[in-house]
Amino acid sequence: MEAATEAAGSVAMPLVGWGQVLLSLLLVLAAMLTVLWLLRRVHGGIGARSGGIRIHAAAAVGAKERVVVVEAGGRTLLLGVAAGSVRTLAELDAPPAAAVPEAASFGDLLARLRGRSQNL
Repeated sequence: MEAATEAAGSVAMPLVGWGQVLLSLLLVLAAMLTVLWLLRRVHGGIGARSGGIRIHAAAAVGAKERVVVVEAGGRTLLLGVAAGSVRTLAELDAPPAAAVPEAASFGDLLARLRGRSQNL
């Protein structure tokens, strides 16, 4: 009889151990998500506008060089950006009129990929 209860106890123990590990993992993940949420609330999140600076357009002109149209403080600037420097190339009268195209939704991209796979 004692052997049967010992065997049952040894089988149940690992299950309790795994349950504790899983619960601990879920608590750690919940804590991480809470910290990330708080950081986004405090700092505005990743990619938030910083201090009223808005990038209207950008174009690569070399391996590490770009030309960027930026609006900051009510002024529109054409900037040259290289690996170690940023220079004002010109001050523009108004931001460019060309609107930035909206990003395609996930559903549109998925439909487009499905169409390609059916054409193959």
